Amino acid sequence: MRIIVNIFLLCSINICFSQQIIGSYSILNNNCTARNSSLGGYPIGVFDSDPSLAIFLPSNLSILNKNQIVVNYNNHFADADFGMINYNFQINKKGLFSTTLFYNNYGKFEYFDASGNKLGNSFSANDWIFQIGHSKKLYEKLQIGLNLKFIASVYEQFSSYALGSDLSLTYFDEQKQFGGYLLLSSIGTTIKNYNNSSSY
Repeated sequence: MRIIVNIFLLCSINICFSQQIIGSYSILNNNCTARNSSLGGYPIGVFDSDPSLAIFLPSNLSILNKNQIVVNYNNHFADADFGMINYNFQINKKGLFSTTLFYNNYGKFEYFDASGNKLGNSFSANDWIFQIGHSKKLYEKLQIGLNLKFIASVYEQFSSYALGSDLSLTYFDEQKQFGGYLLLSSIGTTIKNYNNSSSY
C-alpha cells in the first residue's frame, strides 16, 4: 500500500510541474471571472446557474447555463487591458456548447534606436484565445466536458499559434452539496513558433 501511495504522489508532482507554462501563451493563466479569481484561480466542481464555471472546467456546463452570456473587462496602467466574452447555448440532439473569446492587449510600444531617439512608429502586442466547449452527462451526478482552443500570440512582427484543449470530469451531489472534479488543462501543441518554424 505504501508503494502505491508513493507512486501516486510522484505522479501528482510530475503532473503539477508539467502544467506550469514557461514563456509563451501566458494568457492561458488568466483568471477572467470573479468567481474563479476569488477561489485563487481554481474552478469548483458544481452544477449551478453561474455560466462562468464552465469556461475553465467544461464538465460544469449544464442546462442551467443555457442562453447565458458572460462579459469581463479589466483595464491596467499604460493602456494594457484584458477581457473575455462567453456565450452558452444548446443545439438540439447535440447537447450544450460554450464559446469564449479571450484577449490580452499589452498596449502600444514605440520604436527607438540604440541612442534613444524616437523613430516615430509604434507596434502592439496581443494574445488571443478562441475556445469552444461541450459537455455531456454520463450519469445523474457525473458529467464529462471538453474545451478546444485556438491560441494566437502576436508581438510586433513576430507571431505564434497553437492548439490546445481541456478535458474534465465533474461529480456533484446536489442533495449532499458535495462535488469534485478531475481536470487535464492546456493539453496541446504549437502550430507555428515565433521564429516562423512549424513544430509539426
